[in-house]
Amino acid sequence: MNNKDFEDEINRQMTGSLHDAKGYASHPSYLSSVKGRSVVERFKNPMQNQQGMIRSRLIHMIEERGLKPIGMLTLSPYRSLDQDQLDQIMKHIHESCRRRFDPRGRAGYAEPILAIREKNVEGKGMHLHLLFAQLHTNPKMLTKNVLTYGVQEAFQSACKRFLGSVDVYVPRHLLYEPKFHAHLYEYAIRNPINFDKFKNDAYTGCRYIPNSHQGMKWSLVKDYSLGDSKVNC
Repeated sequence: MNNKDFEDEINRQMTGSLHDAKGYASHPSYLSSVKGRSVVERFKNPMQNQQGMIRSRLIHMIEERGLKPIGMLTLSPYRSLDQDQLDQIMKHIHESCRRRFDPRGRAGYAEPILAIREKNVEGKGMHLHLLFAQLHTNPKMLTKNVLTYGVQEAFQSACKRFLGSVDVYVPRHLLYEPKFHAHLYEYAIRNPINFDKFKNDAYTGCRYIPNSHQGMKWSLVKDYSLGDSKVNC
């Protein structure tokens, strides 16, 4: 691999961290060049190296658990919230999704892969970035012969949103599309099961969930399909 290839490989790294490019940054000829030295100077910041390590561990965890990321949800509350209040939101999101999709803990529901608090650019307070994985499409959750009440409600809401009716056969590719799963998650977050029973415990963070769609924005991975077969809604 020549110097140009080394440079291109380092520039392709998501974080630009030398941790990610350690196999290439150790190349003596490249590091002795003017461009090589500038790369080292640019990326020798310990924080960037730490970022690369975190990224590597995250990718390893996702691959090891067989998860399929569907997108990042950015939740920007309309109030200036502190860390404790954001923790309440996180608890609400976890509990509302778990109780809807996997109340007995048998279907393999996975909480958000990653949660990041970030300070607001303008004003006080913080907002959240949450990385979600695809819900299980196996017979234990979304493709049961008889869906649980909680899953059926969310499923039919998604069918109505994307197909205009709740009493139809859904194209199988829709069942595997990120936008479908994003809608299921958002429905669960905005419509927690047994709210009155758990509003003072598991759902205390619900009060901080933004009412507008602008307050909850999805950045989805590229949509994909698995053919034209159908699945019953």
